[in-house]
Amino acid sequence: MTIASSGIGVGPTWQEAAEEAVVMALEGIASANIGFLYISDHFSTAAREVHAFIRERTGIEILHGSVGIGICSSRYEAMDEPAISLMLLDLPIQSYREVVLDNTTVAEEVPISSNWPVGIVHMDPRHPMAQAGPGTTFPETFLLGGLTSSRFQNAQFSSLGANERSASVLLLDSSVQIHSAVAQGCLPLGPKHTITECEGNILLSIDDRPALEVFREELGDLARDNLQHVAANVFVGVSLPNRDTDDYVVRHLIGFNEDDQILAVAYPAKPGDTILFTRRDIQSAKTDMERVLTTLKGRLKGTPKAGLYFSCVGRGSNLFDSKSYELEQIADALGDFPLAGFFCSGELSHHELYGYTGVLVLFE
Repeated sequence: MTIASSGIGVGPTWQEAAEEAVVMALEGIASANIGFLYISDHFSTAAREVHAFIRERTGIEILHGSVGIGICSSRYEAMDEPAISLMLLDLPIQSYREVVLDNTTVAEEVPISSNWPVGIVHMDPRHPMAQAGPGTTFPETFLLGGLTSSRFQNAQFSSLGANERSASVLLLDSSVQIHSAVAQGCLPLGPKHTITECEGNILLSIDDRPALEVFREELGDLARDNLQHVAANVFVGVSLPNRDTDDYVVRHLIGFNEDDQILAVAYPAKPGDTILFTRRDIQSAKTDMERVLTTLKGRLKGTPKAGLYFSCVGRGSNLFDSKSYELEQIADALGDFPLAGFFCSGELSHHELYGYTGVLVLFE
């Protein structure tokens, strides 16, 4: 990649916001063949018009992205406000390939191989691939991206336009140098545990003890409060095997039964699974982002040429104590560079769907 540029437009109408984003993005680039477009859900009913307008204004056919309750650009977060974020890239012609999967497709005959080591994904949370697991369709590709978040209409952008219930994937070959990392937004409350008995998503026993008894013990003083209230900010972290880091995916607690001492969780549990209980925590989210940025900076040769950021809709100003906090944190650590992204209803890294995380993708 030789150059990139980004822009953001904020305004009461999509026409004003789109024009502002386009003008800003075009000012910083001589030519481009790939675009990433993110629109706030205030404009979701006009998603097709926005996509068509930006394709006409930029001349870019392959324009990927999605709708978010919040969107972001370099050092700027637009959470729950009408805005449009656009990033333009100039990639080598043979270095990318587009795949679009409609809502009936989990896997299709696509020659996916090590020739396409990375894929940038924007997906409707109702798409079968989100339910079956992205690895079923792209087993050899490291997938990065997010699930659409919208209170109105969902849309995923591709060269086919704006479509609902779809998954758009931009495959990249090894000539496009990508670095990525996941920043967690939850703090473990205690040690890891083993599920010893369960029925689907119902946990009967943990470490050979009643599941709810272990949960209460882990909560400590928090267990004195109403459990229903506590469960709003306490989650189950499911450990991921065969990783070189102590990684886990966060899943919601969806219920409990004090008579039977059982817990219900939002994932298909299996005996032998390793879990831990976690709590959403501002300071731990800040600290983990610092860790991620330090690691990425050590891998990079300099300031990134461009970046994409897929953050949970529960982060941003819904978690941190100031607007644009994590975007400022990224730029302060790595330098100012073109960036676009959105706040997702699930974040994707490798073959896992995360929650309450920030997935940062950097083009070197």
